[in-house]
Amino acid sequence: MSMAARRLRERYGEGVLGFGQGFRLSVLTGFVSAGIMSVMVYFIYSELFESALQLRASQLHASLVSENPGMDFNLMKQRKDLISKLLSPVSLAIYYFVIQIVLAPVLAFFIAIFAMRRRRDITDI
Repeated sequence: MSMAARRLRERYGEGVLGFGQGFRLSVLTGFVSAGIMSVMVYFIYSELFESALQLRASQLHASLVSENPGMDFNLMKQRKDLISKLLSPVSLAIYYFVIQIVLAPVLAFFIAIFAMRRRRDITDI
């Protein structure tokens, strides 16, 4: 996001970049990168690390059973299903996307403040 704002400022904006331009560019870049990264997270966890996710889900289920050995079977099955759903590649990609979408405007605000330049030096002419 900051690289996009700097590139716009230096290459196309002739060294001048307003807050609104920097903010809009950073937010759009943040949304696009959130989408791309969530798709990548999905493919990485569905293809490369699927066994690691299943192992982690079984570890969480085992710790859940060891904490409450007297839990009834239906509740145990519900919690096991919940753990499996939470650690699925689709849900991890959605979590990543939502977190990035929430953080993108905050980061864009700070990037726009630091990337903003209102005036040019006389030597730039």
